[in-house]
Amino acid sequence: MRNLRIFYMCGALSLAGTFVGCNAPAQGNCPKPTGLYKAQYSLIQGTCAGGYQPYALEFGADDPPSTTRTETRLADVVITETQLRGCEITVGQRVTGEGATNGNGSTKSAIAAQLGVVDDMNLSGSVVRTDFMEDGTTVRCSASYDAWYTRDDLLLGAAARD
Repeated sequence: MRNLRIFYMCGALSLAGTFVGCNAPAQGNCPKPTGLYKAQYSLIQGTCAGGYQPYALEFGADDPPSTTRTETRLADVVITETQLRGCEITVGQRVTGEGATNGNGSTKSAIAAQLGVVDDMNLSGSVVRTDFMEDGTTVRCSASYDAWYTRDDLLLGAAARD
């Protein structure tokens, strides 16, 4: 009977450690990404034509594990949601049309990414990109990519100067 209780206790501790580890905002054994990370994509498969310029990802030193950033560009609004869980990052990013300063306009394109922290300078993983027609709901094309994000200290310095 004692062996059975020890078995159950070890199993429960192991299971609790697994769930806490998966849901904990702690970094684990990898550095927390900070700064601007510029993307390079390599097409795996899909129907989207080349020439896509992915937007950089930004991570602040004091960001909580789940962060949303909205950046207004000349003709677009870029909304980026990141969720950091251990050494894994889930990214959702959508680009809305001109004049949609609050980000509620029609979606022009969107990405969904699963990235891992390689080291303090690099993130890698996979990205699925979807482009939409003028109505913002009809899919124009979609594609899957291998993705590599590299911290760009030059962009970081330029942002600090502006």
